[in-house]
Amino acid sequence: MYNHDLELRVSKAGVNLLLTKWMKDLERIFYGNIVAYDASMLPEGKQDQLQSVIWRNVFSDDGSSKPSDAALPLVQAMSRYVRRETSCFSLTDKEAIFTGNFMFTRLENTGADSVKR
Repeated sequence: MYNHDLELRVSKAGVNLLLTKWMKDLERIFYGNIVAYDASMLPEGKQDQLQSVIWRNVFSDDGSSKPSDAALPLVQAMSRYVRRETSCFSLTDKEAIFTGNFMFTRLENTGADSVKR
């Protein structure tokens, strides 16, 4: 529904260049990412699976399959953040979710919350 609504809005704005093909590609990528993230968060998922998905979908701009030694701490920190926020989100009551009355913690940590590297 989101993609269909986006397609209609873009069309109404006067953009009609191969929009349907582009939206289908975008939808395929979107749902592929959802499946990859879901699978990486399952208890039976491989230990570094979430890190691999985050690397591929967020950090990798050259198509490389593994992060460099310099990038690895950032990917690990993001993976820990995603797991922590998912755990917190699972404790949030439905009313707060439906009304949008919830917050995520800051991505950058300082002091006692600093990321161990």
